[in-house]
Amino acid sequence: MGKFDELSDLDFEELVADLMRAELELPFRAGTRGRDAGVDVLAEEGDEEHVVQCKHYKDSTTAQLLAAAREEAEALERSGAEFASYRFVTSRRLNHARRREIADILHPWVRSADEVYGEGDLKRLLRHHPRVEGAHVKLWLAGAGPLEQLLNAGAYERSRALLEEATDSLPRLVQTEAFAEALEILRRESVCVIAGSPGVGKTTVARLLLFNGLEEGFQPYEIAPGGLKDAWELLALDEKQLFYFDDFLGQTALHESRHHDAELLRLIRKVARTPGRRFVLATREYILRQARQLSEALDRESEDAHRFLLTIERYSRQEKARILYNHIYFSENVDATARRSLLADRSYLRIVDHPSYNPRMIEWLTGWSGHELSAAEKADYAEFCLSVLENPEPLWTHAFEQGLRDGERALLVSLLGLPRRVSETDAESAFNAACKARSIELTEQRFMRSMGGLVDSFLGSDGGSGNIYLSFINPSVIDFLRIYLRASRADAELAIGGAHFFEQVEWLWGALSGEGEAPSTELAGAFARVLEATLWTAPPEGSDWWMQRQRWNRSEGTRVQGRMGLVLSFAEAMPELGTKLGWLQGAGERWLAGIEGGDTAIDSATPRLLAELAKATEIDLASGARVIRTRIEQMNVDVDRWEYLSDLRYAIPGTFTDAEWETACRAFSEYLEYAVDEPGVYLSSAEEIGTLEDLVTYFDAIVEDHVFDRARETMAEEIDEEPEADDDYFGDGERESADFGESDEDIDALFSRLR
Repeated sequence: MGKFDELSDLDFEELVADLMRAELELPFRAGTRGRDAGVDVLAEEGDEEHVVQCKHYKDSTTAQLLAAAREEAEALERSGAEFASYRFVTSRRLNHARRREIADILHPWVRSADEVYGEGDLKRLLRHHPRVEGAHVKLWLAGAGPLEQLLNAGAYERSRALLEEATDSLPRLVQTEAFAEALEILRRESVCVIAGSPGVGKTTVARLLLFNGLEEGFQPYEIAPGGLKDAWELLALDEKQLFYFDDFLGQTALHESRHHDAELLRLIRKVARTPGRRFVLATREYILRQARQLSEALDRESEDAHRFLLTIERYSRQEKARILYNHIYFSENVDATARRSLLADRSYLRIVDHPSYNPRMIEWLTGWSGHELSAAEKADYAEFCLSVLENPEPLWTHAFEQGLRDGERALLVSLLGLPRRVSETDAESAFNAACKARSIELTEQRFMRSMGGLVDSFLGSDGGSGNIYLSFINPSVIDFLRIYLRASRADAELAIGGAHFFEQVEWLWGALSGEGEAPSTELAGAFARVLEATLWTAPPEGSDWWMQRQRWNRSEGTRVQGRMGLVLSFAEAMPELGTKLGWLQGAGERWLAGIEGGDTAIDSATPRLLAELAKATEIDLASGARVIRTRIEQMNVDVDRWEYLSDLRYAIPGTFTDAEWETACRAFSEYLEYAVDEPGVYLSSAEEIGTLEDLVTYFDAIVEDHVFDRARETMAEEIDEEPEADDDYFGDGERESADFGESDEDIDALFSRLR
């Protein structure tokens, strides 16, 4: 059962209105104005009014509750109002004696103790009307059972951390239309792509979908960049799964091959067709737009993808007001002094309507993302909020430049491009490299002191017993640092030169790029040096995907192959960089030697990289193609072998003579006949049938379509059909009783509760 402590007073009134509507079959609404001009839960039938007075005091005492009842009785006496019925509801637990006492105080409006409701009565009503609980997201998300079950099962660490963060932010949650729309898309399509500008609330909606999935019995898995291959492996597990991929088209994906895009789309289609599987993806709107321009695969799928795309463009005025109100209501930082300042001259209206308003900024202004309000800021809180909205950069700039030591600034910059939760070990390695670039002496305790100076202001930390993880306390810190580095060539060069991991360099390239443009050519030398230094380094912990029972590591060769492809794409975007990559030929020859010796893995992108390297260096294309062909022909006769051969011929046409290719086509046709006749013997998954179907054209094979359909039926896994959500429990995310409006008067009524 949900906890009422997670609800604001308005959340509570809306819950009570829905329960009374369901129980009494009267049109109760929350946030309306009764004859006493108070804010009541009200139902009107002709000339009759049915009123419910709600008292939801966080951490209140019995004495405070009784005092509130007496004040209400005095107000009713003064107004002379008469109602068809009057009920008093509180979230506090009431015994019979206390219920009787409140009824006596409010007599004659309350006619019996049965018209006084406490916590136990509300829980009883929720049991009788489960659909009401389903419609109030915060209420059922607050139930700790499913989350505890996940956390105690040793489940996927990244997902656990994400859900813990969501649990902490639950009281401030506002149930927006975006969540209802996203939930509808996810249930209908099994896939939901959430796009929008930074700070608009994509992660909040995605977290709610994860919680909803957990409540419906799905095992959540958060995917890190590079984890698509692992998702395919996890699809084989016999469990209901919900995959979450944050910023899935970030800078990494933009420079991946078209094969990566096609793989992502294949996975989306697979999840959409597989019962018991769901996929939530979040990305920034401009990155999605840029990716469509760069990727033929994504562009071809754009119309089809529209079915599962939700773009969060803006919040309604009501939603913005509720978000601000909830953050203040639950904040221990925004005290009575600050609230009085906010209420003076109705300054909250200017905040709600400010063009720079976004939830991320509201978190910071109300002390939820690391900022501790000073006495001066509380005294003139309204002006403080408006000044930050007008120009937020000076706050971080002042704290970064004036409030931090050199080592602390170096640590912050060194974390850019590392995983969302970076291990202490990797953070220290990155920090040491950053200090070396800045000529900062590495004393014995430099890292620990720098980390201690940043935690709870710029950074958050979790874990213990030697497994400490760091993360930026708010994404706006990353946005600030990006702007800071773009504004200073000297600081950008220091950041590039101090990179320890290739992933840092990759992030810096994207951060320092303009829209559709490469970074400044003045940085070409710095990038060339650090790309060479980090090309063969192992990635930080968390950049590959940690699963529940095992970790999948990309082989060094495949990882370096992808990195070299990325370097070539950088050189194409910045020709000045290409003139400084003399070391790339040696790296390519080392990579080819690993392939020839059987120590380096290959994949579908290997031939294309060789062709690109041959254009950029003096590597011999023909001899390199022979090395790759020999390695492919040494593979087991399986689907990968045929796919790699087709990729090799496509990327380097002269690799095969006509006679050699005819021989390969005949061999493929023979394999195809066996594979579709006995797929369980020759194929490892049903997805390989689709790959064979695509290869038919390349190998000039003749086969009828129904053959592949029959093979799919043979390979079909016995997966229980996904049960539909219980209509009597889970709502559509919309509450019937909520009619809090968007006018100035409605927002005034909301914020008057803060007095």
